[in-house]
Amino acid sequence: MTEQWTMPARRRVTQKEIDRAVQADAEIARTEFRAVAVSYDESADRVNFSLPGGEVLAVPRASIDGLSELSPADMHGLRLWPDGVLLEIPERDVHLHVPRLLARAIEVITPPAVLTSIFGRVGGSVTSEKKRLASIANGKRGGRKPKPQTALG
Repeated sequence: MTEQWTMPARRRVTQKEIDRAVQADAEIARTEFRAVAVSYDESADRVNFSLPGGEVLAVPRASIDGLSELSPADMHGLRLWPDGVLLEIPERDVHLHVPRLLARAIEVITPPAVLTSIFGRVGGSVTSEKKRLASIANGKRGGRKPKPQTALG
């Protein structure tokens, strides 16, 4: 005897749930790479990603997992989903996550020391209630100790 599938009961989505989902999507969009357009440059054999700020990131096709084994002719079906998160070539059943792809491309071309510097600078600039309170407490104890002077100043 086969079990019969039944459709789950529907429930009304509240405006609060919609607002929460829109806010969550806005936060994700603010913190991850998205593309506004994509194109394939056959003469250079690279994929050009146009970013929201007007920048263009050109990535060699051979360095993109999922595209490296395709021929340049296969690349003409390249499309970007409207939200800028998925790159696809439907005819070849290729679907790539743009934020991960761009993060990986930047990681590969950026020297580790530069990445460390960027992350340190960004992390150090983040403010929080805990940092604010620590700063106040440190100020009451006389503030940061001066750096020792060297012969060079």
